[in-house]
Amino acid sequence: MDWAEITRQQCALQDQLKDMKLKGDSLPPATSPVLP
Repeated sequence: MDWAEITRQQCALQDQLKDMKLKGDSLPPATSPVLP
């Protein structure tokens, strides 16, 4: 895997996290990532 691919996946993950937060984050706290 090259750097561009890793960066693209990281961006996708960040977008998913932001989306879940905007929707109210329906996941239980135990499985939710702890963000600063």
